[in-house]
Amino acid sequence: MLLSIVLSLLLAVPFPTNGSALKENTQYVIKKSIDLQGRTITVPKGSTLVFKRRGSLSNGALKGEGALLENPKLESIHFFGSFVNKEIVISDRMDGETDFWGLLKAFPESKIILDKDITIGDSPKKDLELSQFVIEGNGHTIHVSACPHIRKADVRIENVVFDCRNAGEFVIYAIGEPGKSFAVRNCRFVNLPETTAICPRAYSNGVVIEECSLLGTLTAGSKRKNEYIGLILVYNCEGQVIVRNNVVKNCFGVAIDGLGFKPDERSSVLVENNEIDFVSNGGIAFVGGEVWNAVVRGNVISRTHALGAQFPKEIDGGPNSAINFHGFRNAVVEDNRVSDCPHSSCMDFDGSASGKVGIAKGTCLQVRNNKCKNAGNVALFYVQDVQFCQNAFESKAKKIVYTRLTKNVVIEGNTVNGKQAKIH
Repeated sequence: MLLSIVLSLLLAVPFPTNGSALKENTQYVIKKSIDLQGRTITVPKGSTLVFKRRGSLSNGALKGEGALLENPKLESIHFFGSFVNKEIVISDRMDGETDFWGLLKAFPESKIILDKDITIGDSPKKDLELSQFVIEGNGHTIHVSACPHIRKADVRIENVVFDCRNAGEFVIYAIGEPGKSFAVRNCRFVNLPETTAICPRAYSNGVVIEECSLLGTLTAGSKRKNEYIGLILVYNCEGQVIVRNNVVKNCFGVAIDGLGFKPDERSSVLVENNEIDFVSNGGIAFVGGEVWNAVVRGNVISRTHALGAQFPKEIDGGPNSAINFHGFRNAVVEDNRVSDCPHSSCMDFDGSASGKVGIAKGTCLQVRNNKCKNAGNVALFYVQDVQFCQNAFESKAKKIVYTRLTKNVVIEGNTVNGKQAKIH
């Protein structure tokens, strides 16, 4: 141990300011401010740049070949190659516009820690392949613009505020591979335009989206550009999916959208305790594929499809429903509260996921203890083995539940305006 310390001290040399090449397995000490004047410095394998209190680098680029930066202070520095840091802290020691995408690429094993708000420019490439994408925001803000597809990465993002006013088509869009997981927790997406905020795609080892707020720019006079988008969009994922304790308000799109699920008895989906208010399309929708073992529970949903139809032949059901399943097996919908959704179906369950009439892909459904006030009707189409019980409606409609090509459906114990009533 003593020998390694002595060798480290012996190999510690001042950082060259004359443009000389750096050597392998050498520790370079930076004690003052150095302007690279546009040069790219290659930091070879086993070498370390040690930044002392007054030491900094500015106006250039660092290309790592398996190197280490210790307590870096950088201004307007771009990154290439690879570095071996386990953590990178973006603080006042890293000034100027942060080369965020270059930073991620150059530090593929690093956790990014924010100690200040940052602005990140457009990604230079549509796709960015990483082993992990980990950000601890500490409540700081990232002002985003056009972001890339993150590929093949374990994703963990916590405690970040995303200012989305200049966002592109999406804010977080990550495409996994077998064994990878995805988690976004305690994040806020503010000034959200008609943009997907969070999209995990093709993850199989767990998806968690919880304690997040999506606060958009939808107003009573807004005009949609798209017939619909998903705000929280879970796309073609397997394994366990959890979306809970989130708030979605004043947003364009479907608040929580599940797409492309495949039949898999090992998979499960929990959508729980989310608050959804004033969105241009639906509340919670599974619009494509066949989702198995899904529980939608304890959600509070109001003012979905808030502006009504803005496209030809646009309907109140499907992705414009307060709650929608289009293809499922073993689904439970319970203890949800739906109110003030006159332009939405309260609940729409459709088993014709293949698009072929009469093919039942809606099997084993329990709908219980939900409350629906001032909203549209309920559809049970091409479904079988259904228990629709103990639900309460406040409505002037004479018929609330509409059925088509169903089998083994029990509808009982439901109330309308506080009284037991036949609702179909």
